Amino acid sequence: MKKFLKVVLLLLIPFFFLFLFLVYFVVIDTFEQRQYALSQRNTTTYVNESLELQPNYSGYFNYLVGVEIPEGEYKIIPNGENETSQAQISLDEEGHRLNILASQTIRNGKTHAFYFKVKNGQYLYLKSGAIAIPLIHASPYTAMDGKYVLDGQYKVGFDIPAGDYKLVYRPDKKNNSGKASITNGLISDKDVDSKFETVDTETPSKVITLSKGQYIEIQQCIIEPI
Repeated sequence: MKKFLKVVLLLLIPFFFLFLFLVYFVVIDTFEQRQYALSQRNTTTYVNESLELQPNYSGYFNYLVGVEIPEGEYKIIPNGENETSQAQISLDEEGHRLNILASQTIRNGKTHAFYFKVKNGQYLYLKSGAIAIPLIHASPYTAMDGKYVLDGQYKVGFDIPAGDYKLVYRPDKKNNSGKASITNGLISDKDVDSKFETVDTETPSKVITLSKGQYIEIQQCIIEPI
């Protein structure tokens, strides 16, 4: 009888730990959902009416939009010193994972830029020296021989003219394919339509059409004129 009970207990132990894991997961997830709801409810609506737009915003700083930085569209670029920089839009100051609307890593010398659109009450966190330039002060990308070779995001009608282009795979030791994402808005906006294109060794190039107002983000590929 004792041997039977011992076997039963041994069989029940894994189920007991599974039960504890499930309880822990539910509790943590519920807590995070509550934190998200509270941050949504407590999001500030205060706006500093005397806030002036600066040529750029940089440093290791978490800006409260509408109070420390005006709402609007910004071009996020590396500072030219650090190997990598980061930028993030969040609904709360701590950057809780459920509140993050957009997050990008920018590599110095390898990434062109990313575009963020921020609204009052949100937080724009610039990490590791990323620089945010208001669109009206930003400079467009200068193509080399008509080619767009750096990874990152390009604004159609600003960095790159609208029209037909050739997307070409750029071989790399780590990646066996190149990717492009074409959107009609920014990832921080809701209801953004996206179209994805892939090029690789089997399909090294393909034709794409870009329209003014769209954004194209490329990784491990080049945009060339036809």
